[in-house]
This record gives sequence, C-alpha cells and structure tokens, in this order.
Amino acid sequence: MKYCYIYILLFLSCKSPARIENCDKNIKNLLKKNSDRLEVNDSFSNGAISMMVDKKTSSVFGAYYFYPSGELKSYKFFMSPPTYVYNEEFDSLGNQFKTEGKSLMAHLFRKADSQNVEFTFLFFSLNKNYRNIHIRSSIGSNQSFEEIQPYKLLTNVHFLTFQLPVVKSFNKLSLFTTYEVENKCSGTYQVFIDTAVFQNFQL
Repeated sequence: MKYCYIYILLFLSCKSPARIENCDKNIKNLLKKNSDRLEVNDSFSNGAISMMVDKKTSSVFGAYYFYPSGELKSYKFFMSPPTYVYNEEFDSLGNQFKTEGKSLMAHLFRKADSQNVEFTFLFFSLNKNYRNIHIRSSIGSNQSFEEIQPYKLLTNVHFLTFQLPVVKSFNKLSLFTTYEVENKCSGTYQVFIDTAVFQNFQL
C-alpha cells in the first residue's frame, strides 16, 4: 500500500460557556479507566511514573507524559515513531497551553471489497466531545455523523468509519471534514475544517 497525503486544518470559531467539568488529567484517573490498555514506559528516580503508552499492536499509539506529582504533562500521538502527529501540553496545574496538529489525528483506509474503500478517522477524545461532523469528498460523496465511537485499540481515541466506491479519480482524492469539539475542562467549543489530500492512491 503506497500513498501520500497532505493535511490542512483551519480554526473557525470559539465560544466559552460558563461551565467547567472535572478533568482526567492525572495518572490515577487515566489508570482507573484504562489500566488494562496502558503500560509504564519510564519512571522518575523516586519510582513515580513519568511516561505511559498504549499497549502497542502496531506503530500507531499514544503516549502520556507526567509531572512528578502525577499530573498530565503532555499527550503525543505517533503513527511513525519517533515523530508524533499530535501533541497537547499542560502546566503543572492542569492548564493546557500548547497544541500541535489536530485532534482529528489520523485518516486510515483499507480496501473493504472489490468495489469500496473503507476510511477510519481517529479523534483524540480525552476530555472532549465531538458532534456535527460532516465529510465531503472530491468525488461527490457526503457523510454526516452526530457522534463517534470509542476505538478499542487505543486509549482516549474515538473513531468513525465510512466507505467510498473505487473510482479512477482515486489517483488524487480530497476529503473535507468539518467538526465541532467541546473541551469539557474549559467549557469551550471550537469548529474546525480539515482537508486530507491523498495522492498516488494505491490499494
């Protein structure tokens, strides 16, 4: 399978309701929900956990980095280590101050059958809700999703899937996605536009 693709992400809008929820930003909360799917990768000299990763079944995985206090320092998502494609960073009080990449972290695909290609989109979902997801393709297909489902192979990742018919124009395919994200910690909403361009598309 050979392919290359280009991502473009645009931030459109933001609003801030006066509502703050409890957040899962420390080792205790993360392990409470995902203890069977995470493994310790590194520790501080006093034995405190400094890094945990998804139990890897492939080169695609997420990694959590912590302060000595156990608070989340950063999350990074890898598809071809050591380079990450998404990163969130937090200060020691739990305030997010940096984001690299997009929370729609990956566009995966496979040949479903002789007539269709199945796409799987992966979203980082720690303390996030997604809604009003609309996908338009350059071959004229449109898809809409009101919710997405937990992805069992990775922690704090949700996904959606859809299929497109195999056509000659797959030599260059563009997928245009708009989606709304609610940050449950800050109470903010954001709307994003994502463009994925697949070139030399081969199955």
